[in-house]
Amino acid sequence: MSTVPVAGERFERTVVCTPWLAPGLDLAGFLRAGVAERLEPGDLLVVTEKVVVVTTGRGVPAATVRPGGLAHFVAGHVRPVGNSRGLSIPEKAQLVIDTVGRWRVLAAIGAAAVTRPLGLRGAFYVVAGYVARSMDGMRPPYHDVLLPPLAPRVAQGIAEQLTTQLGHPVAIVDMNDRGGSVRAVAGSVMSKRLLTQVLTDNPLGQRDQSTPIAIVRRAAR
Repeated sequence: MSTVPVAGERFERTVVCTPWLAPGLDLAGFLRAGVAERLEPGDLLVVTEKVVVVTTGRGVPAATVRPGGLAHFVAGHVRPVGNSRGLSIPEKAQLVIDTVGRWRVLAAIGAAAVTRPLGLRGAFYVVAGYVARSMDGMRPPYHDVLLPPLAPRVAQGIAEQLTTQLGHPVAIVDMNDRGGSVRAVAGSVMSKRLLTQVLTDNPLGQRDQSTPIAIVRRAAR
């Protein structure tokens, strides 16, 4: 457990270590059996987007994606950050193209071409949108699967369904060591903005730690 001060309050973040979760897993049943007994009134159960995408069968087999010339061009101009290869993998770039459209990706390339010589980076992802920023997968143990981000409405619907099934508020997040975002929060215990601040240092860690679930609780005064 770790504690962080935010907006004049202190919040406890307790991460939950799990085995690697597979497609077809009953996520609500898994959370009910392994986590729900730890929850107290006012707690927020946080689940990573990757877990939701995997267990609900929304992953895309990499073998079914055929990168074209534009995808190879994008991949060839992406610089991996840390241990994340991002869109430098052509299959990821192609799935972004398939999702947001060829013209939007071309516009994003144009924006990057104009702004990069000025020392401004990130324009490609601003124009291409959250799908380009958040495309995941093709890393162990999901090395042969692409994990596209959830549409906002879909994430909210899943969070609300899990909240109903578990009887506790649930949030779906995509956090990493460079930031991230809160996809959805169901229940009224915490806003997206506040939860983002509470999780800004990424207490869930990266994939090797196998801690895709956390309990967030306001610390006693």
